[in-house]
Amino acid sequence: MTNLNDEQGKINYTGRVDLPKKPTDAAAMPAFLKVLCILTFIGCAFGFASGIYNYVTADAKVQEIEQQIAKVQDTGNQTMIGMLESAQEMVEKSAANKDLVLGINMVGMVMCLIGALLMWRRNKNGFFLYAFGELLPPLAMFFVLGMGSGMMGIMMSIFGIFVPIAFIGMYAVNLKHMD
Repeated sequence: MTNLNDEQGKINYTGRVDLPKKPTDAAAMPAFLKVLCILTFIGCAFGFASGIYNYVTADAKVQEIEQQIAKVQDTGNQTMIGMLESAQEMVEKSAANKDLVLGINMVGMVMCLIGALLMWRRNKNGFFLYAFGELLPPLAMFFVLGMGSGMMGIMMSIFGIFVPIAFIGMYAVNLKHMD
């Protein structure tokens, strides 16, 4: 018998159908893309857990920072007091808007997870969904909570946008491997 080609794959002489390898085959996936996707899956799991934890403990964090400020005021360290007061402002705004903060973070995590799953299957649309899901929470938090009045708020804002931009850039390098 000879090999016959059909739309589903190759039929060999033993009668078995050998389907062509799909581009979603993890073995054919570039290692860098595989590592990025796995890191994203881990990051999404951590993001879901920390989002729920922050929601549950939001009110307790306000009390905790107030206690820390009271302890530091006894030392007279104005730099530390200023940093804690800046952090207090952010914590109080987060606690007051904890439902909105949780919702925005969860929507962002779901978008990142779905985007990473699509990129795992080498679908280029996953990149755009992932990028939007990564940028949505820090940008929305900037508008909901503000940047903060002190150095702590500025540092949190910079870090909150730097990591997503770094991952978006690393995924962008892998767009050539996606359809």
